[in-house]
Amino acid sequence: GGPLAGLGDLLLDPIRRGLIRHAVPVIGETTSLTMSSLGDRAEALGAAALVFQHAGIRRT
Repeated sequence: GGPLAGLGDLLLDPIRRGLIRHAVPVIGETTSLTMSSLGDRAEALGAAALVFQHAGIRRT
């Protein structure tokens, strides 16, 4: 999410390679990585979700 969301595979490919190289291989090979659909709103929505969670407010 956020300003990096538009980078897509340019950002995800090296992360995938690092995950396979540095994690337990089966985890790296079976973990799916995708870009957030929240775009530039990701940080604000994540912060709001934490506030709601801390306040005990649940989504209905």
